[in-house]
Amino acid sequence: MCGVEPLALDPADPRALLGAIDALPGGAALRAAAATVDERAHLVGGAVRDLLTGARPRELDVAVEGPAKPLIAALGGTDVAEHERFGTATVQFEGGATIDVAQTRSEQYAAPGALPDVEPAPLAIDLHRRDATLNAIAIDLETGALTAPGTALQDLQARILRVLHPGSFQDDPTRLWRLARYEVRLGADWDPVTWHLALLAIDGGALDTVSHQRLASELRLALREPDPIGALAAAERLGLPPRLELDALRLHQAEELAGEFVAPSELVLAALASDDPLLPVYLERHEERELIAAALGVRAAEGIANRPGPLGDDVLGSQIAQRFDGLPLAAVAAAPDESAAAQWLAELRHRRLAISGDDLIAAGIAQGAALGRGLAAARDALLDGAVDPSDAGAQLRIATAAAC
Repeated sequence: MCGVEPLALDPADPRALLGAIDALPGGAALRAAAATVDERAHLVGGAVRDLLTGARPRELDVAVEGPAKPLIAALGGTDVAEHERFGTATVQFEGGATIDVAQTRSEQYAAPGALPDVEPAPLAIDLHRRDATLNAIAIDLETGALTAPGTALQDLQARILRVLHPGSFQDDPTRLWRLARYEVRLGADWDPVTWHLALLAIDGGALDTVSHQRLASELRLALREPDPIGALAAAERLGLPPRLELDALRLHQAEELAGEFVAPSELVLAALASDDPLLPVYLERHEERELIAAALGVRAAEGIANRPGPLGDDVLGSQIAQRFDGLPLAAVAAAPDESAAAQWLAELRHRRLAISGDDLIAAGIAQGAALGRGLAAARDALLDGAVDPSDAGAQLRIATAAAC
């Protein structure tokens, strides 16, 4: 066990809790809007968990004891996306603040893994439907009163992952992925009974009851965790598919080379992609499958110019381009040829010819294979440093000679 740690905020101090909410992006606007409606509104779930532990909430989740529309309207915001089936809405504010609003509700699952049917219900029932006790905590946005059923506060303080009822993982198997992420992000331990229930659910085929699209969403969230390797390793310990190659050195290299060129989640996927056939089944988007294939391809290929070791000065820019041109940048950043990848990402991919096909046509080269051959020769010369990027005349001479 991790042991009991003091919480960052006193759960019994309403003024401190409300002050912490006001200090969050969108928090003061939320409280002001809540004060204008008749329905009782509560900050709930992960936002409360993070406030109490001193972390910064990623978004604010609000549960309203009554219709949510009056609060949604009072919030205003720059963009509102409503989800009629569940009676919820996501409100975006300038500066990136996000508030999710829902009516307190119960959930009934017609079949294991199915999306739930929801009905309005009191706050106590709403909290009982959540994925873990440490997320089953609410703060009244008007009074600051905190509601924490059962062992919720104790589990949060001790960083214990405990489900609220034995059928939790059968009802919604995506909770397996969520608790794996919480384990690492919160430094939490599993309650032994909850761990046993998780293994029973996996062995019983609970994941087979959930669409690949929903499981893919959970995997994408793991890729975006502050410690993605830790989150994926926790999922692997549970036996959650698919398996990835948890290579911390490769990921570090990719992060160092890519800089701000690539989204972090793409870098993680490229660096950790495996040949597990379930990976492209879960991550079914075209760009994800393309990235997985490219990352595995550059990893499996021989070194540039058949060189297994570090590149020498005699390796040409055109050889590097032949290897990396057209590939997703994340796959390049995770390639074994670190020196070549660095050259491509930082410099070579930005080099542009000062001439075009129109210049070759004007010089008497007919459209077709010869035109392409000429431009390719000029670009190779540019990449190899044999011609100056601004010297259109020299580039044209190389191109026309290659085209003839």
